[in-house]
Amino acid sequence: MASSATKRYGILTINDTASNYGNRLQNYALETLLSGYGTATTIQHYLDAADGGSLAKISARRNLSEVKKAVLGHVPNPANLEYRRRWEELKFTAKYIGKSPVTISQAKGLSPNGRDLDKIVLGSDQVWNDRHLSQADLKIRLGMFAPSERVMSYAASFGVDRVREENEGIFRLALERMSMIGVREFRAKELVEELSGRKATVVLDPTLMVPAEQWRTITRGFVPQGERYVLTYFLGGISKERGAAIEAFAKAHGCTVRRILDPSDPGTYIAGPQDFVELFSKAAYVCTDSYHACCFSLLFDKPFRVFAREGIKRNDKMNSRMETLFRLFDLDASIEGGADVTMPGLDYARIGVELARQRTISRAWLEQALR
Repeated sequence: MASSATKRYGILTINDTASNYGNRLQNYALETLLSGYGTATTIQHYLDAADGGSLAKISARRNLSEVKKAVLGHVPNPANLEYRRRWEELKFTAKYIGKSPVTISQAKGLSPNGRDLDKIVLGSDQVWNDRHLSQADLKIRLGMFAPSERVMSYAASFGVDRVREENEGIFRLALERMSMIGVREFRAKELVEELSGRKATVVLDPTLMVPAEQWRTITRGFVPQGERYVLTYFLGGISKERGAAIEAFAKAHGCTVRRILDPSDPGTYIAGPQDFVELFSKAAYVCTDSYHACCFSLLFDKPFRVFAREGIKRNDKMNSRMETLFRLFDLDASIEGGADVTMPGLDYARIGVELARQRTISRAWLEQALR
């Protein structure tokens, strides 16, 4: 392998979407983390499946004029909010996600310029979710196109509690050949061990590996100074009852409500990924059902309440992402399945100490994996 000063790392993650804040920010965070050990860029994975290929190609373009033309082709009316939000996310990707000439696809395999990468890092996010991938694309996401000693994962997630039976053999073969396996959830660790017998290590999501002060450097004054607000971010929608409870809580605490991904709040809806970070950094309180919203609330020491996702029975098991995060930081009191808005008292001095400890553990594992 090359000397440490010239080592090259290629990240293989989900880059076939322009509308996922957590995905864009974990990609940025993993590049930032790996850049401390060499040069890190993101491999462009061209999905051959009909449901993903076009957006993969959009994400791969780094010339902004080309990106804009591509988005205009997807969303014909550039005046609408969805266009403006996607445009901000694509600009963020073009500016902050390392431009890589390396590509991978079913049809062409790994491009020749990728053959001298020192490590191919799979992750993070739900790169191993087999619900939306063909078996050929799943093999790519599992690194089966490269020599085994060069393939590892960092904070990779399955996104499901079980893989499809017809894919178990693919996972077994792929996991058996990886040099080291780092996963995001305890359930993912169990799945790796059940499918392959290999040992996997739970490491921190890359967004948590980047300090709050470094995240603030990418913000751009999206939120006016002095604004006091409750920030909401719900991926599963929000009931009238829950919305009314949040409004009442905000009023009682002298706050307005800012709603990410809610077209009824157009000024917030158009936020790009760096604005997403800023919204969390300046919020007075946070209400959410999102994993990455919890991560950024923790990073910025925010009082937050996690609600059960709408449509899921209150007694159902918490998803493994939340379960792992809350187990690591002893945050069970922040979960609430109903509509009541009560903010648990979080000991951020204790949480800060634990975050520093978990970062040290994850970084030590990563340094060993990159050797």
